[in-house]
Amino acid sequence: MRKWCFSLLLALVLSAGVVSAQTPPLDPVSTLEAGDFRALALTHDGDRLLVADAQNMQVRVYDFTDPAKPVSLTSSEVIGTPVLLAGGEDFGLVTLVTDGETDTIQAISPPLPGLNAHYVPGGYTDIDKNPLALVLSPNNQWGLSISAHGYTLMQINSASDITSYEVGETLEAAALSNTTAYLLRDQNLEAARLDKLEAMKADQTLALNGTPTLVMLNDGATSGVVVVDGNHLVFFDPTRLIRTGEFNVAGKPITSVHFLSKDKAAYLLVTQQDSNSITVLDVADPANVAELPSTKPLSKPIRALAVFKSYVIVTDGVTISIFAA
Repeated sequence: MRKWCFSLLLALVLSAGVVSAQTPPLDPVSTLEAGDFRALALTHDGDRLLVADAQNMQVRVYDFTDPAKPVSLTSSEVIGTPVLLAGGEDFGLVTLVTDGETDTIQAISPPLPGLNAHYVPGGYTDIDKNPLALVLSPNNQWGLSISAHGYTLMQINSASDITSYEVGETLEAAALSNTTAYLLRDQNLEAARLDKLEAMKADQTLALNGTPTLVMLNDGATSGVVVVDGNHLVFFDPTRLIRTGEFNVAGKPITSVHFLSKDKAAYLLVTQQDSNSITVLDVADPANVAELPSTKPLSKPIRALAVFKSYVIVTDGVTISIFAA
């Protein structure tokens, strides 16, 4: 079994408070106004950390070129409450809940290229009410927004040039490779080519024999995992759409799954409802998954988590902590 080591690099303490003796020794880097952080994302190059601040209706942008010393660059005001984020190549997409008849996806990007250029709000894409998920393809050419009663497929030419296709069919969740959408529909995992646009239908189907809630691919789209019936993990081969392994996680329902790779090791990070720690699984061999020691708990339940290479960024809604594997 590989040894897992999570070393805390820093914590951005974004409101004053007392740190429990059971939490890791968090070193405050700065104290900012209190927020209500709903989502995290990094741009594809890892240079920018995006934070959805629902209380102030902003997307905060940090320079993340030195993960040990993130620097606040700007706070972009948006036209609704930011609840979901996805990071592309030098741009971000943010899902906004509004008071209107539709909710919205807004692009944020620098108006001019440059290392220290500030991100500003850009174009809008209307989506159905009650957004549930927002995902981007690794090549930034496709995006998918899932709402309670349908989904919107986005063909992305640039942050200011996005063509959208609304589909009135319900999905539970989705993950994207550069060419294929992996969709959770009913009790199945479906693989469908993205270039079929609004006519996107399953080319392959894997029966899951349960209720799926989450799906995730690793960075190279060589392995994937689906959460079924709350706590059951089904690993799959994205190319052949066949099962490669299964594992049960004890405790409350799983709220997120994220792959992390370091050298030749492969891990899956799992968060669970009302939990303030991360369960770590060795998934180098999906047929023989091994559970490793969990991370030390944060002071509050985890609300959002993002991964870039061997870095893990996690928030409990008030504090952002950055770890390295």
